[in-house]
Amino acid sequence: MPSRIKVDEIAGSSGNTITIPSGQTLDASSGTLTLPASALSTLNASNLSSGTVPNARLSGITRDKLDLISTASDASIVAKGTTGVTDGYIQLNCSENSHGIKIKSPVHASGANYTLVMPPSLGTSNQVLRMNSGATALEFATASSDFVKLASTTTASAASISLDGYFSSTYDFYVIYVTNYNNATSSQYPQVRFRRSNADVTTSNYLFNSGRLMRSSGGHDLLSAENGYNQSYIRLNQDSDNNTITAHSYVIQIPNPLDTTVYPAIIFDGVSTNFGNGDHYRRFGFGRLLTSGALSGITFFSSSGNISGTFKLYGIKA
Repeated sequence: MPSRIKVDEIAGSSGNTITIPSGQTLDASSGTLTLPASALSTLNASNLSSGTVPNARLSGITRDKLDLISTASDASIVAKGTTGVTDGYIQLNCSENSHGIKIKSPVHASGANYTLVMPPSLGTSNQVLRMNSGATALEFATASSDFVKLASTTTASAASISLDGYFSSTYDFYVIYVTNYNNATSSQYPQVRFRRSNADVTTSNYLFNSGRLMRSSGGHDLLSAENGYNQSYIRLNQDSDNNTITAHSYVIQIPNPLDTTVYPAIIFDGVSTNFGNGDHYRRFGFGRLLTSGALSGITFFSSSGNISGTFKLYGIKA
């Protein structure tokens, strides 16, 4: 057993310095070593030489030993920026520490000084992260939009295409985009009917009228193209070819389809071609059903034969 000398205080032989001889250590592992305040105040980076705290000791600082505490006024950790170089940021690495993502402060000029409070729970599929209604914290919520795609269908060949069951009180206005439309048989007419209670309205109570802008190698014109009254359909275009390189495209607007106090109507605009004579058309017009009542949908069909194309329905909030 080593020899021991127990004392309450060790004083230097001269001045305030106690020197530990070269090759010797001061072991305070079994008790407390109290240094005077004057010694602690000068214990800083400028007078700690390299290796004073062994690297082996630093590498031993693990997650379990790092217990950072925030207070009401002080953050537990601060990622500082460097003047003229970069704003403060933290990096989160992958498991192999070969790459990572950074979370960075706004630029100094913004004067930003705010706190982001995380949501109290994890969101669900397709939700977005947004500020809550009180602007006090982040929250997960379902994305809301004033222009929403409700349905989309594509057919290579079908007798008709119906978009039904998508009208609701959520939207007051609907738009249908039709692309790559073709009639299977040449010289046929693209037509539509409204639907009620999931069935086509086939009575002869429709009217329609449209104008035509035409351009060909031989000239151009502006004419009233197609019109009808007491018909069983609304005609979108005159007879046209079924060449895929000049397929039809249409934009069809349907205002307030659930309104039971007015006659339902559509407004349409489109392009097509009579490939045989080289005429290229723009068609624009309207159609109306002269019986009131809420609509459930709309059907596209040809005056004869099958149709093809893509049909997309969007709802627009008021």
